[in-house]
Amino acid sequence: MNGWRVTLPNPGLGREEKKMKNVRGRFARSLWVGLLLIGTLLLGACAGEEAKTARTTITVVGVGESSGAPDTASIQLGVSLVDEDLSRAVQEAHATSGRITQAMLTAGLTEEDVRTTNYSIWREDVYDPQAGMPAGDSRYHVDATVEVVVHDVGRLGEIIGIGLDAGANNVFGINFAIENTAPLEAEARAMAMADVEARASQIAGEMGVELGKPVAIAEGTGGLASPFATYGLKGEAIGIGGAGPAPISPGEMTVTIQITATYEVNE
Repeated sequence: MNGWRVTLPNPGLGREEKKMKNVRGRFARSLWVGLLLIGTLLLGACAGEEAKTARTTITVVGVGESSGAPDTASIQLGVSLVDEDLSRAVQEAHATSGRITQAMLTAGLTEEDVRTTNYSIWREDVYDPQAGMPAGDSRYHVDATVEVVVHDVGRLGEIIGIGLDAGANNVFGINFAIENTAPLEAEARAMAMADVEARASQIAGEMGVELGKPVAIAEGTGGLASPFATYGLKGEAIGIGGAGPAPISPGEMTVTIQITATYEVNE
């Protein structure tokens, strides 16, 4: 037996380890049960608060409109030329465009009211109308256009006539505007709010409940509904070249405001 060591198990030590494991297991299970109970209570409390704060609401949309006469207009005045000689077409277009601009300044407009909006040159191949084949010749198209802003709408017809007398043969794109739309917007907004309140009150009355205070309001605008007019080529063809002011009817422009509101309901 020399050199050998025999170790026998200690029965008491095994029982203690098993006891500690059982204690730890029971503690962990109790802890999980406690946490689950706390979570359930918290969720129930939150659901109860949501149920308390949930309120019946009414959401309506109201519209208001206000109209006024435009006080500003813009128009495109230009020259469109066709020539077999490109240099000659360009020079004539430059000269005519310059006369139009100078005529506008002489009529009392400022340099800020006159700006170039188009300048283009393109070549057209001439075709034999009988054979439908290229004839070997070309011609050039030159277009030069300026936009003119008129701050007195009553002078718009006069300005068109001045442009035609200066050589413009392309008149188009009349647009009207109101420089300061704030008064019209304020009036349309008041009408939209009155419409919202009337609609909400009617719905509450039909439901048999009392209308409460508004809890959300949003505004949208439809912008300006603008009159628009165009003229074709050649002022003489529409009877206004050299024949006095063109007959222009600016009409009215309308500002539209939309209000969306949500009201509480007192049941």
